[in-house]
Amino acid sequence: MIQKYTDFVLDLETLSLRPNAVIFDIAIVAFDFKGVAPKLAWTVKPAPVFAGGRAYHIDNKTLAFHDKLKTGQGLAFLHACLTVPEEIEGCARDLDVAQGIKTFIRVHRVNQNARIWAQGKDFDFPILVNYYRTQFGTNPDGVTDIPWEYRQQRCARDFKDNALDTYGEPLRVKLEALKATRLPPHNALNDCLNTIEVLRTCAGFMPDFK
Repeated sequence: MIQKYTDFVLDLETLSLRPNAVIFDIAIVAFDFKGVAPKLAWTVKPAPVFAGGRAYHIDNKTLAFHDKLKTGQGLAFLHACLTVPEEIEGCARDLDVAQGIKTFIRVHRVNQNARIWAQGKDFDFPILVNYYRTQFGTNPDGVTDIPWEYRQQRCARDFKDNALDTYGEPLRVKLEALKATRLPPHNALNDCLNTIEVLRTCAGFMPDFK
């Protein structure tokens, strides 16, 4: 029997902040607010290339950010992508990535109202919508087929900030304690798992949250 979930959290690692940014790491995790741990995760590294004449955007400031933090996704990574784009170990074709995310959500959501969380929905969602538009185009009405409705989008950052405004110092102490076990950031799957712990901690202060 396929396990169904009420919530998903997704994360992207990109080489720009624009909607047409190069994506080099995507993760999505299915979870619920009652479980001890997330049960399902799907993560993949797209091949970040200028395929088919599509001008994905790369930002020098973002590259410098990755170089400074030594994430391995800076200038050397960019050079490898542009010089041997078909030979990047462990990377998948964009079309396979886009279809994989669609399948993961549609197979594992409990219903069409499942929430899709991102750490700043004004960043991840526009980039993914553009990604799907690039892969699948639009229908005659100009609509891109993405595997969620806009009403399902949730911002984990707003959720946390609103919870802190309401529950104050007791919640702040709990969130601060999470930092001791936080997984290394700037990795899509790690960031998803870290976000889930923050969401669950905040929800634990909300007796009516479902």
